[in-house]
This record gives sequence, structure tokens and C-alpha cells, in this order.
Amino acid sequence: MSPVEQWDEKYRPSRLSEIVGNKEAIGRLVEWVKRWGSDPKAKRGALIHGPPGVGKTVAVEALARDMGLDLIEVNASDDRSRGRLERIVGEAASGASIFGKGRIIFLDEIDGLSPTDAGAVDYIAELISRANCPVILAANDAWDPRIGKIREKCELIEFKRIGIREAVPFLKRIAEREGIRADPEALKILAERNKGDLRAMLKDLQVLSSRGKAFTKEDALRAARRDRTDTIFNVLKNIFSAKSCHSAKIAMSEADVDHEMLFEWIYENAPLWLSDASDLANGMEALAKADLLFNIAKREQNWGLISYAIDLMTAGVAMSRERSRAGWVPMKFPERIALMAKMRAERAMRQRVLGKIAERCHLSRAAAGTGVLPYLLEIARNDPGAFKGLAGWFGFDAEEVEFLKSLIGAPGAPGARRPKKG
Repeated sequence: MSPVEQWDEKYRPSRLSEIVGNKEAIGRLVEWVKRWGSDPKAKRGALIHGPPGVGKTVAVEALARDMGLDLIEVNASDDRSRGRLERIVGEAASGASIFGKGRIIFLDEIDGLSPTDAGAVDYIAELISRANCPVILAANDAWDPRIGKIREKCELIEFKRIGIREAVPFLKRIAEREGIRADPEALKILAERNKGDLRAMLKDLQVLSSRGKAFTKEDALRAARRDRTDTIFNVLKNIFSAKSCHSAKIAMSEADVDHEMLFEWIYENAPLWLSDASDLANGMEALAKADLLFNIAKREQNWGLISYAIDLMTAGVAMSRERSRAGWVPMKFPERIALMAKMRAERAMRQRVLGKIAERCHLSRAAAGTGVLPYLLEIARNDPGAFKGLAGWFGFDAEEVEFLKSLIGAPGAPGARRPKKG
């Protein structure tokens, strides 16, 4: 039996016109290549960056094919040393083109270089300055401090996550080609689950629809629930039980949540894994420093600090576990996340209610909150019949009516009954 062809390779774009999403970024990259060498003030390198699966590598490959250029492609995270990079791309950077064709040098995953690869970083920076052809580099994180010397020589071009509106029609076309009846809602769930990673979407669609000719919403929901729970638990287990800083940091790459959400998971579960008081104190100190760096990065827009914060919350916490007991440890969902989600939902509901009041009374939301809502709650408390009529007049649905009823008597709520003095 011949091996099954993977759909992410089967449907890999060969031309720029076939790539889903990031049209603006691709346009900028094409213009940069066309202008290369003609403007002495322009950057001689281009650094395309963005999360995995958004089309960075295929964009460069398709660009070279569309423009008739030779492509010298190297994965910098595999060929780490200066010597190996010199042997592979050194001659290509200064030698004549094959058959007179132009060429592009492409170094992928340059943020995969380790701190000991300083020689490779220096060489890549030199390469950008002296190469007689465009040098394009790709990274998931353009602000990794290890590649600062390279970044300053490059024009930065950001590739963003593929949006739902772009992903769902693409997945629908693939499903039709494969003879699969795919529910549009199921495809939407699949796209949301993979957070803009088109390669991951294709892999999931192939696996989840391989047993039949239908892909339903129930299939997508069941897979999403199982995958999210299993993945985050495995990530936490790998971080807390890591024997080295490197393995703790690698574990984070498996997470399907962003670093802020992962921080909350680690914070909530640290007391369970770090049973020794001294270990827990060290782990919490690492988390406190990480939290401080995250806040400074946001306040000062210094995104280079993010990588140090991630190191602290993964490797820092892992290395604090010295005397804590081994064995199975239960996991807890972050209570702060649950509380914040509840508060967000309540704020959203309040804004929905105030929006309807504001529209009906021709007021701002702020005026509706101070000038109408307290009286509406007082009417709801003292005259349910009148409140029912007003609710219909304002156009409140059942969920909004229940929300308003929940505010009656709530401490600090507008119109809440105050205790009598006496």
C-alpha cells in the first residue's frame, strides 16, 4: 500500500496567487525584492516574521518561482555553526548566478539559533551586508534578543495569523476536492481551534475526516475539547518535570494557548507541583519576575523582554523544583481566568443592556447607566408587571432580563436596596 499523501504538502501553494491570506505582507516582500540594490538607503535584508503555519516559507518559495529566481534555502536552526553556513551559502552570496539567473538566499527559523551560536549570528549579519543578492530570513519571533544584530539590518515584514473568513472558504474547497461533506460551522471551529495555523488546519481536517465522508460540528467540538485539555495538561507536566532549562522551554512550544494564558496555568498549578516550601518560594519568585517583565514590555512597548519573561515562567519554575515530591499531580483550571471570563461576560451583558436603553432613549451609554438604569431596577423590584412592559419596550431578551433581575439587591448595584439606618 502506498503511503497516504499529507494534505499540507499535497495542497502546498506553488504560486503567490495560491497563498491564503497575508496579501499585504506578500506585496511588501515582492516590492522589496524588486527594489533590492537600487536604493542605497534601503535595508539589504528582509526578516519575515509571524507564528508557525501562516505561509512564511511557502511565500518565499513561491516568490522565487514566480520571479524566475534561483532559491538557496537553508534552515538556520539545523545548520547552526558559522563554518557550516559559510560552506552552504558563502559561495552563493558572492559567486555568479547559474545560467545568468538571479537568486535569493533564504535562511529559515533563525530564531532557532541557540545562545552558543553567536558566530552564526555574526556571519548572517555579515552575509546580509556583502551578499550580491537579496537575503531573506524567517522567524517566529522577530524580537528574540539573540537575533538583534540581524534584525537591525533587515526590513521587518509581519505575517499574521490566517483569519476565519479566509480559512473557512479554503478548507471548504479542500474538503470538496477530497469528496468530504463538511459542515461550515465545523470548519469554523477547526479554524478557531488552530489559531490561524493553516498547516495545522489541513492536518486536522485530514485526520478528523479520514474515517468517513462527512465532517460535522460534533466531530470538531469533540476533537477541540479533547485536544485543548490534553495538550495544556501535557505542557504543564513537561514544564514542571523538566530536568533542564532547554526542555522546559521546548515544552512551551507545544502549547496551543498564548504566553499570558500559559502563565495563568503555571501560576495556578505551581503550589500543587512545588510541594516543598522552599521550591514554591523560588518558583513564585520566578513567576513574579516574569509578570513584572510582561508588564514592562506592554507599558514600554519593549517586546524583546517577552522572551526573558517566558524563560522565567518555564525554565525558572522548572529549575526551582528540587525537593518537591515526585508522582502524579492533579491539575486545576486557573481560577483567575474563570473569574476574569465571568467578569468579561457580565461587562459585555451590561453594555448590551445599556446599548438598548441608550438607543431607545437617545442617550449615551454613560447617561443610560446613571440616569435610567437605577430607576429601571427600582421598578423591577417594586412593580414586576410594569418592569415586564418596559423590558418589552426596550427590546430586552430573556438573558438580558435575567441579568437585570440579578442586579436587584446586589451590593453596589444601581438601585440596590440599601440597609435601613436605625
